[in-house]
Amino acid sequence: MGNPLNYENINNFQNLAVLKSHWQNLKSLNLNNINPPLVFRYQISQFNLLDWLNTKNTFPYFYYQSRNKQEEIAGCGNYQNNNKENLKLTEWEELISVHPQKEYLKLFFCRNFSQAETWGEFSLLQNIMPTMFCERTEQDYFINFIVPISKIKNSIDIEDFNSKFIREIKETLTNSYQKLPAVLNRTDFPDHEKWQQNLGTILQSIKEQKVNKVVSARQTILNLEHEFSALNLMEHLKKIKQNVYYFIFAPKSDQAFLGASPERLFKLKENRIITEALAGTAPKNSENPEKLLYSEKNVREHELVVTGLINRLNSLTPAEVKRSPISTMTLSEMHHLYSRIEVSCKDRPTLDAIISALHPTASVCGSPYQEAFNLIASLEGFSRGLYSGPLGIATHDQIECLVSLRSCLLQKNILTVFAGAGIVEGSNHKEEWQELEAKIATILKLF
Repeated sequence: MGNPLNYENINNFQNLAVLKSHWQNLKSLNLNNINPPLVFRYQISQFNLLDWLNTKNTFPYFYYQSRNKQEEIAGCGNYQNNNKENLKLTEWEELISVHPQKEYLKLFFCRNFSQAETWGEFSLLQNIMPTMFCERTEQDYFINFIVPISKIKNSIDIEDFNSKFIREIKETLTNSYQKLPAVLNRTDFPDHEKWQQNLGTILQSIKEQKVNKVVSARQTILNLEHEFSALNLMEHLKKIKQNVYYFIFAPKSDQAFLGASPERLFKLKENRIITEALAGTAPKNSENPEKLLYSEKNVREHELVVTGLINRLNSLTPAEVKRSPISTMTLSEMHHLYSRIEVSCKDRPTLDAIISALHPTASVCGSPYQEAFNLIASLEGFSRGLYSGPLGIATHDQIECLVSLRSCLLQKNILTVFAGAGIVEGSNHKEEWQELEAKIATILKLF
């Protein structure tokens, strides 16, 4: 038997008088090119958000869980502007500045590693306000339906929509997750020989002082026995206890980008930005992770990232900058050096302004940025797309943005797993190749 969703009108979110008041307020809004939505919101009993998403056949869809596990969101559909186009960021910002239910609106966003490249459907859908989404905040669960105000002609419509959505909430969820398919073959691109050549080119550029660090990535392509669902893979991935962000983005039924990233790009709350450096690594099976703190090579690599972040944050005119001492973070397969950086800005910056200032960091590209980027473009031989790009959730009062590492692209029965390693003076091709293997091990062990 499946698990039924139970409607609980605990906090009286669906008080019809309140909804009708919001409807009247929305009718008076004068927005540029946006038909404002009315939000029907219900508190419901505990349930599995992946199971709920698995019952839907609406695209695009996305899933997100915060690193501290306190917030989880699953959404589908895409609210469009009056021209039937995806919401522009300026339109989203205008909407949440005046909407009477703005605290219930969410925006899923993603950006490519390089804005100059395209990555199929993923590049066409980089701001998504879902038309239906479920969310968990700590132990409270909610479901939200987003209805364009143009569909509501009178107060009777509000009551009809309310009844319809309550009936829909009473659906039964089914868990259809199965064992993942076997791997038929594996291809690494670049392969070990080409990787060694690339590393030699990078080290020569470092020796000539053209760059200090370059992050070189690899694709591992798995041909699998049969097709399977990204939700199925995520259900298995979440069984591994990790201090990471979980995410899925599926623009259509036969492709999805997903992963379990340890790294935050930034969090914005009011005018305060929190970012972090996660660079300098060692395998988990190595000695005490605290020894990373005394590794000259790893600390030097880490400090390049910290310095780069602080320098680039200066473009946002911070009033104050704070940096934590270096510590270590341990994940399922790796130890990392970690530093937290916090800045207070004179004015609240926009999402795109922060992304432009911070991305790509030295932890995913290198230093200096442009020289490292040029080497990546000339050596890697594939488009990174969303891999190592910004991805996250925006609300009316805060933004949480991760770096989409430890990620993979699922296309029917082909799984492409991405990993990168930071190359600095003293890097060894065998150790860096082993680091790539360690970074993809969490996903590979599932098959």
